Amino acid sequence: MQQFWLELRPQAPLLIGDRTADASYIIGREVIPGVALRGALAEFFALSGRQAEIQIISQRYRFAPLLPAQPNRIPYPCPLSAITCKHDKHGPWDTLILFGIWHHWQKNGVGFAGPLMLDCPQCGGRLDRYSAAAITQHSKGWGKVEVSRYVQTKVAISRIRRAAYEGMLYSVSAVSPNGIAYYGPVWCANEGDFYTLCEALETVGLGALRRRGFGIVKVSETALYQQDKTLQERLRDFNQMVAEVWRSLHALLESGSVSEQPDGVYFSITLASPAILTDKQGSPTLKLNLDWADLVFWVTRQTQVKGWHEGWGLPKKTEQAAAAGSAYLFRSRLSEDETIKNLEKIEDTGVGLMEDAGFGHVIACHPFHLEVPQ
Repeated sequence: MQQFWLELRPQAPLLIGDRTADASYIIGREVIPGVALRGALAEFFALSGRQAEIQIISQRYRFAPLLPAQPNRIPYPCPLSAITCKHDKHGPWDTLILFGIWHHWQKNGVGFAGPLMLDCPQCGGRLDRYSAAAITQHSKGWGKVEVSRYVQTKVAISRIRRAAYEGMLYSVSAVSPNGIAYYGPVWCANEGDFYTLCEALETVGLGALRRRGFGIVKVSETALYQQDKTLQERLRDFNQMVAEVWRSLHALLESGSVSEQPDGVYFSITLASPAILTDKQGSPTLKLNLDWADLVFWVTRQTQVKGWHEGWGLPKKTEQAAAAGSAYLFRSRLSEDETIKNLEKIEDTGVGLMEDAGFGHVIACHPFHLEVPQ
């Protein structure tokens, strides 16, 4: 498949969220999941009399989530390993490399002069977890993408009587189209399929309340990501930071033997979308395992993946998954060149189950992991 970078600009409020029965307040997501793009394409085929093509969508397309950002800024998922000052005035920073090496050494019987405790390096305050739908890099560091909201109160309509329900009001909180754009990759069998996807999104729209003017979008291909570093450059920068942290922690050793330089090629895998992971027995797990690398440390949490099947009018099966932003630190057993080849494959195919629907999309050596507190 060929990779294309998509730019999507909302022209009207965008309401994308899980279907909730009898909800009086509906809050739309800030991220457009890959499954929403897939659903819009399937609806376009159905409306165009091309129902037979719906069955081969998974063979010709793979979707990733689209992240919000100010126009012409590259967005990234926010890792769960991110921290910030409790006053939210300083930071954010990342802890994956620092905590990863610390715990890796402790598991191998290495002793330190004291516990690993972090305070804000600028004000000395407590550090808390940093959460955001997406983050971008600017001249002063990293910051969360601020998404404006459009709130509207509506009257519930009876589908039987075609009239308003008495006393049944509900409010929706949608993404405002002002000053926001969405970016992300899609994989298509050829260029023609990509333009079909663009036509589908502009024809049927995205999300809920499209019959009331929501979900109108403008879609095009973007060259924005040509400004981003290559995987080889990100891996080089990542291992340089690992070496710096390694030397800093080496000075704090109290007992045990550790070399002064890292003992291999290290890399990170950060989930840009929830990943449905299983172990060798097929049971759900939050742990990402690779046959060619050792998992050193990870930060994750559990989430549920669910949806609605418009064709059948029924809810889809609920799956347990590792949440977007989950970060995994690995040590490769292969050479640097072989490691890069495997990481390129993982970024192209994703991890876990249902990758074609947008689950399990990853970023190798996320540049934010270089923001280690000093």
